[in-house]
Amino acid sequence: MFLNTTIILLIPVIVMILFVILSSDANVEIPETCEQNEVSCEPEAPENKVKIEFLEENYQKVVDQKYGNIPMEIFRQRVKFVINYRSEIADYLETESYRYQLTVDGREKVKELIDQNSYSSTIENIHGWISDNIEYSSDRNWYTAQSTWQKKSANCNGISFLTCGMMREIGIPCIVVANNEHAWTEYLYLDDQGRLVWNIWDQGLEGYPAIGSNVYEYDLS
Repeated sequence: MFLNTTIILLIPVIVMILFVILSSDANVEIPETCEQNEVSCEPEAPENKVKIEFLEENYQKVVDQKYGNIPMEIFRQRVKFVINYRSEIADYLETESYRYQLTVDGREKVKELIDQNSYSSTIENIHGWISDNIEYSSDRNWYTAQSTWQKKSANCNGISFLTCGMMREIGIPCIVVANNEHAWTEYLYLDDQGRLVWNIWDQGLEGYPAIGSNVYEYDLS
């Protein structure tokens, strides 16, 4: 009787010992975490990732349209389209006028300044070249694009005619505007809404180069 009671009492102890032994030998798989692998966890892409990319892409398009960051070929196509409604724009592309006409060297140079991928970069290249290579003069003479090119020096009207001549040569409508004291250039940009934006590049009354940022808009509708 005593032996039976002892065996019954030992059964739970034996079971616990066997459980401990078996547990220590078992291969327990622990789920790997980013911390165990010592790598950073990449957060899952948000459900609206496509929407975000769409908004970012279209925002960039709006910025590009505003600042003229469009291919030159697209700009030229817009110019041809607008001339159907505003035929006078074609006059601002005339390159044979004696004040706007370039020398052979001038024509070759402006071709080097074209960025076919960007209207705005092309404009900046022309302005940059004029600023670096044409010296401002305070005399009261009238110049042409050719005489300014040859002398590499001119007052506001000569610099304006050369700048406009270079723009016209590559298909950017431009005109020189002047009063009794000063001359400046106005060149055209056309946005995707069909609006005509006349940008002013102003050499400045007190010297060269001072660049104005005035913009005028005309709605074709």
